[in-house]
Amino acid sequence: MLDATLGITLGEFELDASLTVRAGEVLALVGPNGAGKTTVLRAVAGLQPIDRGRMTIDGAVVDDPDAGTLVPTEQRAIGVVFQDYLLFPHLSALDNVAFGLRARGRTRLEAQASARRVLDGLGVGERADAKPADLSGGQAQRVALARALAIEPRVLLLDEPLAALDPGARDSIRRDLREHLRRFNGATVLVSHDSVDAAVLADKIVILDGGRVVQSGPVSEVLARPRSRYVADLVGVNLFEGDADGNQVHIDGGEHVVVADYVHGPVFVVIAPRAIALSNEEPHGSARNHWPTRIAGIETVGDRARVRLVGRMSFVAEVTAASVADLGLREGQEVWAIVKATEVGTTPR
Repeated sequence: MLDATLGITLGEFELDASLTVRAGEVLALVGPNGAGKTTVLRAVAGLQPIDRGRMTIDGAVVDDPDAGTLVPTEQRAIGVVFQDYLLFPHLSALDNVAFGLRARGRTRLEAQASARRVLDGLGVGERADAKPADLSGGQAQRVALARALAIEPRVLLLDEPLAALDPGARDSIRRDLREHLRRFNGATVLVSHDSVDAAVLADKIVILDGGRVVQSGPVSEVLARPRSRYVADLVGVNLFEGDADGNQVHIDGGEHVVVADYVHGPVFVVIAPRAIALSNEEPHGSARNHWPTRIAGIETVGDRARVRLVGRMSFVAEVTAASVADLGLREGQEVWAIVKATEVGTTPR
């Protein structure tokens, strides 16, 4: 278990954040460049002493400036997978993984035997003799993960572990990484810019901005109920502010949204892009929310398309590529945006 209250001053930048990650949990640390994600990772790794606060790993204090305690990196029960993996280019995959074990006093034969077991467990045992330059991106990532896991850490730190991969390989490697993390019985901190990584890999999410935690909680809750425009943009949902009165929310600007539940007071309204249907004609039926809009842009990714809509209510909708063709969607076209009341989420402001 990792329990950290971190206060760090770096010039004009101030970081104040708290993290608690239990054994078997994956916590995603998400935020823009300069938010403080890397500083948090360096602090947990022991590369950046904290100025205020306290940090423990499985109950043992590793950094407490008030008590004068600072455990060096090599004595902390941590493993790190760097963004660019940082494998030693002159060593084989096997010797890369064995390196940490050798540094901890294991004999060469013992270290290599343990390293081979970890490589086999991650599905890259057959590449044990290969140098990093001869590995694919996915293989290099598995070797880096094996090196971090071989020393049996209690905290695993992953710094943008998928960023170096080609987009085509990222989805499959993400799924593999999820399975490996499920088998790890320590605490994992995953740093990422990508909310998809958080949704697929993590149990909890902490969103940093400007050195402060702006929202945290279970991933499903944060993704479904963002509490700021920044978080909404980050997780890719539509967010509006308004005042609720029963099953209607009066949106700032004059429009209103019908919701399924009865709520009152200032709220955020959250509408997922996939909850928005498009029609060339004004709808009649059970979908009680519909607004006239104009298409400002269409971006197709695989079999899905993200459609930017502007009007009295502006959205990003996500529809299938087949729907784009069936409806003849094009930039500048006027369409109706349709959202069922049961698809609208609200959270107090």
